[in-house]
Amino acid sequence: MPNHSSSSSKNPLITVVVLLKEKLVISSPILSLTEQVYPASKIELLLIGETRWMPALDILRKLKFKSVKTISHSSKSSFFPHVARLTQGSIVLFTQSDCRPSRQWAQKMVSVFRKNREVGMVLGEVQWRSSGSGDKIGNYCEQIGLDSVWQNLGINSPVYLTLKKRADSADVSIDPIASLLTPTNLALTGDALASLSKASHSLDSGLTREEIGAIENRKMRLFFEPAAMVERCPVMTSKKLTEKMNDKAFQQAVWRRFAKNTALCIRLQFAGEHELVMPFPISVDIAWGDFHWLHLWGIAALWKTLWMCSWGRGGATAWDVDVALFDLSLFGFFAFRYFLPVLKVQPWSDFILWCWLRYRSNMSIFLGGLRASLKFRCFLWAESW
Repeated sequence: MPNHSSSSSKNPLITVVVLLKEKLVISSPILSLTEQVYPASKIELLLIGETRWMPALDILRKLKFKSVKTISHSSKSSFFPHVARLTQGSIVLFTQSDCRPSRQWAQKMVSVFRKNREVGMVLGEVQWRSSGSGDKIGNYCEQIGLDSVWQNLGINSPVYLTLKKRADSADVSIDPIASLLTPTNLALTGDALASLSKASHSLDSGLTREEIGAIENRKMRLFFEPAAMVERCPVMTSKKLTEKMNDKAFQQAVWRRFAKNTALCIRLQFAGEHELVMPFPISVDIAWGDFHWLHLWGIAALWKTLWMCSWGRGGATAWDVDVALFDLSLFGFFAFRYFLPVLKVQPWSDFILWCWLRYRSNMSIFLGGLRASLKFRCFLWAESW
């Protein structure tokens, strides 16, 4: 396999590896590779997936790529050794069959390597998109902005990444989130890929710290390029939405714990966001907005009502009734404020579904934040989102 030195030309031969994640792979996402600004004659296409999916790929062999190869491969075993043996490109780009790369995707990836020969891996932004008109949950996620993976981490500009951040370095540490770096949108030089040739990596998992460390140990750097963007278009389910929000909470907890100084941060989400930060032994992030208020007053109203109906039988006064009505009115006020943004989500005929998805996703990120807090020795009281 050629090494990185052959990538000094303007348009070197590259290999695009597509991991086949779904049976119906011949769709607009994978066919968008034909729209790349990068010359098709300089792209070698390598498709990895299970044998039963391969016959549907004949259409790709008729396109103007330099070559199209396929590897029958189980999603539960390592694929890097196969790629290292078969690829001819000096730079190898990875994506998945449910992803739609931007037209400049390959060009932006190659440009990073050409400008800095120290870079061994480039990671790009991943934005989630609806898979079609029948994908209601995906449609909801797209309309409310549940999309950019790296932007959720607060990383939205080109920057060097590292596993072990030095005090005098401006590089961003990705040590705790290494497992979130999946082959959805990344590129490797030949030397970096060779360092992973013995990695036990499956199609379904993220990179391990050891795999990323193997690249850095060869004196190669990691880089994030947001312009090298792909849109991911999976069929979204309620379970996937819950997992995605748990990941979002996981990322936020990681970011608070590792990327910022330890501090107590209190964020009040009312008429804008107001933040109070003060020194603290551990990293604490407490948000308080409509989601939290509606639970506080809802529980208060429920408790008062139950007390009057059962435990306080015969002892309830007019004052008790007034307090219960006051709590209930505040619950209704904050519930109205919380669900008001859902009116912007179309179609309105699915309003009840949108309200449920908003609440469920917010509860998922809230509970996910508490679980992540235990893991990373910080405290994340997730926002009203």
